Amino acid sequence: MNNKGQTLVLFIIFIPLLLILAAFVIDVGYIASEKTKLVNTTEIILEEDDIQDIEKIRTLYLKNEIEIEEVKWLSDNELYASYHVDSIFGFLVGIKDYKIKTTMQKEE
Repeated sequence: MNNKGQTLVLFIIFIPLLLILAAFVIDVGYIASEKTKLVNTTEIILEEDDIQDIEKIRTLYLKNEIEIEEVKWLSDNELYASYHVDSIFGFLVGIKDYKIKTTMQKEE
């Protein structure tokens, strides 16, 4: 009995699944990296004294290579920031970009 073709069929079935799984892992890692960058930058901004001006805050985000889309004060000491990052492999499942956002309070 000749079973040599069975391995090839299994290989052809599982390779696309492994590639999709690898793409998912890369996208999740990229999103986590971008979220960490946003949170760390927001923490640094909130440590600044007298940082109420939104345009100054946008400039600080740009210095850290974050093209912030929305930034606003929710209260006197709570800052909200968000932006979109392009998906690396999400297009395989129809995801074009991801929204990264954070809300942090200024410690006093």
